[in-house]
Amino acid sequence: LLQILRILTGNRMWLTGDMTVETVNTFLRENAVYTVNPLTGTAYSMGMSLRLKILCLPTLYGAISRFTGMTPVDVVYRLIPCITLLLSYVAYGSLGKALFPENSVKRRTFLLIVGILFSTGAYMPGVDGFDVFYGGFRGVTIRAAVLLPYLLSCLMDRKYTGMILCILAEACIVCLLVTVAWLILGALVSQFRKRWEKRKMTDAHGRSGEEATE
Repeated sequence: LLQILRILTGNRMWLTGDMTVETVNTFLRENAVYTVNPLTGTAYSMGMSLRLKILCLPTLYGAISRFTGMTPVDVVYRLIPCITLLLSYVAYGSLGKALFPENSVKRRTFLLIVGILFSTGAYMPGVDGFDVFYGGFRGVTIRAAVLLPYLLSCLMDRKYTGMILCILAEACIVCLLVTVAWLILGALVSQFRKRWEKRKMTDAHGRSGEEATE
């Protein structure tokens, strides 16, 4: 609750290289998406990159602003960062459950540590705490604070539907790379374990044969 209050009462946002509010305002004014450059107010004269076309966050924020009557500034700088913060705790809670399935005390301690790191890590861009409190509306923040911890929990619990949803929601290659790396690591560990168990069985049989001979 204190962290939500910090977001709601804060006036400093991480806006370097960002034009989300301008884009949302343009969508609402034109009643269309990506038809006008939000920086110049003129129609796009050249084609847009696929990366911009598939970004749906400004469209989502514009829809929320239209249906709720909230201003784009309040939606982008207040409402969405609060939702991102809450979802991050849900994602880390799921990860804590995957890490400590039988120990609720460790799960609560894990979440407490996450909360402390959020509060103490709000000193520079790129740190999760700063990104959540001052840029919770950005796609990179949602990816780092929500999608990646939830993806890790899905990988540990073998929830393949959740993995696919994370990859589709992220519109970037990072989650896919994490999934591939995890699967490769799991396969290597499985092979190492099988070889280790086979070697132990061979050694055990060898010792049994020697004892029988004696």
